[in-house]
Amino acid sequence: MKIKRISCEQFAGVRDMDVSFGDGINIVYGKNESGKSTLVNLLSRTLFQKVRLDGRSDREFIGTYFPSVAKGKTKLESIDGKVRLEAADGTYTLAKEWGEDARVSLSTPDGSIRDQDRVDERLKELLGYGEGVYADMLFSSQRNTDVSLGDILDAAKKTDAKQELAEVLTKAFMESDGISPDAIGEAIGKKIDELGAHWDAAAHLPVKKSGGGRYQKGLGEVLAAYYDLEDKNAVIDRIKEYERAADSALYLCKSKGDAVGKAEEAYERFDKYATRLARRDSLEMNLRSLEGEIGKDAAALENWPLCSEQLRRAQALLLEKQNREALEKYARVKQVYDGLNALKAAHAGQACPSEREIGDAKSALRRIGEAENRLCGMNLAAAVRMYGGNRMEITSVRTGEPIDFADGKAILSEAVDLTIPGVMELRLAPADVDVAAAEALLREQRAVLEPIFAKYSVDGIEALEALEKQYLKDEAEIKVSEAQLNAVLGGDPFGELELRAASVPPETRGEREIAAEISSLCGGDLSAFIAEKNAAVNGYIGAYGDMA
Repeated sequence: MKIKRISCEQFAGVRDMDVSFGDGINIVYGKNESGKSTLVNLLSRTLFQKVRLDGRSDREFIGTYFPSVAKGKTKLESIDGKVRLEAADGTYTLAKEWGEDARVSLSTPDGSIRDQDRVDERLKELLGYGEGVYADMLFSSQRNTDVSLGDILDAAKKTDAKQELAEVLTKAFMESDGISPDAIGEAIGKKIDELGAHWDAAAHLPVKKSGGGRYQKGLGEVLAAYYDLEDKNAVIDRIKEYERAADSALYLCKSKGDAVGKAEEAYERFDKYATRLARRDSLEMNLRSLEGEIGKDAAALENWPLCSEQLRRAQALLLEKQNREALEKYARVKQVYDGLNALKAAHAGQACPSEREIGDAKSALRRIGEAENRLCGMNLAAAVRMYGGNRMEITSVRTGEPIDFADGKAILSEAVDLTIPGVMELRLAPADVDVAAAEALLREQRAVLEPIFAKYSVDGIEALEALEKQYLKDEAEIKVSEAQLNAVLGGDPFGELELRAASVPPETRGEREIAAEISSLCGGDLSAFIAEKNAAVNGYIGAYGDMA
């Protein structure tokens, strides 16, 4: 059986991998993290990992090979793998997809298999060995090779790979009538090489290394034990050095103990003098402390009245400044407030046609124009002479107004009604116009238009639209004035500001005079000055009580 090709669309963060193999040995090389190990894992998992995953037993597989899980997402994306194998009876293609839409298929020379159990049975026949041998031996990564060989050589460990190899070797032994002495000798020699690598058995020492130092790789068990013994002896030598140092320190401590005894005797002689000196130093410190307290009290007696007076003046200035600011603010607010009320009063009596009314008026005018145009399709010159004392009346069908023909002549450009009272009625109209329908349309649309014009006392659509425009303009000006009023008020209710301004004493000075006195008192920052003086006065009160 030969592996001819391995591919995937997505697997363990690798996308669109497609690698083909030729006969003989194929070498896959590349930089670290370029996907070499992923290629081996893709081949192993495609051959042996079932497509139906269990959240607990397959947790390691999911966490390792699903990119979405590695990035902390909860929803599984799909990963896949495809392997093409060549056997004696033809080509096989195994395809698997893991994820929400899990599927498996094995294309064989005699058909396709999609059942997982049947696919596993056919693969077992095709591969010859189970997953254990492939995982531990054939597909083992570079870092796991030593562990895999150790597990196989350790008789105490039971693994799937060891069991499968034992079965194969047993079968080979039975089929070949036993194992040859040469094979046994070769195995023994190999084991000796493993035990005695880099060891000179005759000298009972490691083989000399070029450049000196220890061997780091390929250690036999004998050499490893020798190095371990050297390390333990080095530890014993260091312990002996520590013991000698401890003996030396013990001797030194004893000699220092004698010196301490002599020093204690000298200390007792001088201690009685030191006690008296300490009492003298303490009395001197108390004296300096009392002198400091007296100086502090004298300074407080001098500065306290001054601080109190400065605090009183500063607080009075602050109140006067706030009163002046309240008056100035009220003046600004009152101006905007009065203007806003004037706008609202003028706007209160205005009427504004709605969008629907304007639309209805425009529609009625348009349809009236259409009806009038249909009635104005004539061009006649009429000359009338009446006899017997009769008179004729000519009325426009479009407007209902009489048409003047005092001289017995008239130019008729629209539909008209000619009437001789008590004698005759005659209607002249364009031949292709339904005059009755036009009249009905005119009456209907005038019934819509005239009430709207009458409601707003206008005689045309332009005046109606101008009325709406002026109304909206006034509303916009009111909103702007309201915004200006809110901005000037700054969150203060107008009533409270008005009361505050009314309560300001009339003798309150102007802004410049107040600012000049503040500057002369504290330089400008009145709030900081008040805080400083208030803290000083409170400090004096806390230390000495009330000044009185």
